[in-house]
Amino acid sequence: VFGEHAWTARLWSLLTGFLGVLMVFFTGRWLFGARAGWYAALVLASSLLYVLIGHVNTLDMGVSFFLSASVCAFLLAQRDAADPRARSRWMLTAWVATALAVLSKGLIGLVLPGTALVLYVLIERDWRLTGRLRLLAGSALLLALTLPWFIAVSLANPQFCHFFFIHEHFERFLTKEAGRYQPPWYFVPVLLAGMLPWTLTLFDALARAWKRDPGQRFQAQRFLFLWAAVGFVFFSASDSKLVSYILPLFPALALLIGVRLTQLGARALAWQALPAALAAGAVLALLPGIGRSASREVPVAMFHAYA
Repeated sequence: VFGEHAWTARLWSLLTGFLGVLMVFFTGRWLFGARAGWYAALVLASSLLYVLIGHVNTLDMGVSFFLSASVCAFLLAQRDAADPRARSRWMLTAWVATALAVLSKGLIGLVLPGTALVLYVLIERDWRLTGRLRLLAGSALLLALTLPWFIAVSLANPQFCHFFFIHEHFERFLTKEAGRYQPPWYFVPVLLAGMLPWTLTLFDALARAWKRDPGQRFQAQRFLFLWAAVGFVFFSASDSKLVSYILPLFPALALLIGVRLTQLGARALAWQALPAALAAGAVLALLPGIGRSASREVPVAMFHAYA
């Protein structure tokens, strides 16, 4: 439609990244109040890794959006104030988003939210939650949206199923075949740097996210904590790692930080922001020498333009 340009190649990342910010605002507003929604959107839109991946031609921003949309729709369906019609509508939306996540990048679109859900039910012993998931209708919707593509591409290319499901999932996760092996702690510095300038506030928010809200039946912050933990552990255990893999955690973490920001006083926030401000000053001071990082793949002109 728009021709072959650098910006059109990145348009999918841009649109899904921007929609992710709006989605976090909408979800935070309904779950935790308008201020928390605004703060969560601001946090996500200014987190270093989220901003950077929003400029890159990759599938990871799209799958991050659909995974997060699945989680957000699930949270909106399970909130205590939801009536039966709203709960049904949001659960079916969650199943649609799950299907789109599967189409975007495979089985993680189903495995990661499902694992977080199972853990939540077991920990909270909320067995009645399983009856509110619209399992039959949702599973039918998931299959209706995903199977036509998988069948059509398999008919056109008989090697697809083995390559996609075995090679791209199990072999990549369990072996070093992809050539992207990193140690298990690889995503720790990625998360700490990628969440700048909100890294200290993230720790503060996580420390309080597990606390039960006695006035609520469904513990939304606990589920967000579990969702982020499941994703972090899953990708850390994989033998194939890239920086952008943990991007689906960021909308959930932004929601938790948004809630915490509504509780912080100005002095506490200033102390939490100070290290990030100092780091930003150091980066600005180092920018003139950024050309030293150039290579054949990334020429010096690109570094200077981005600086």
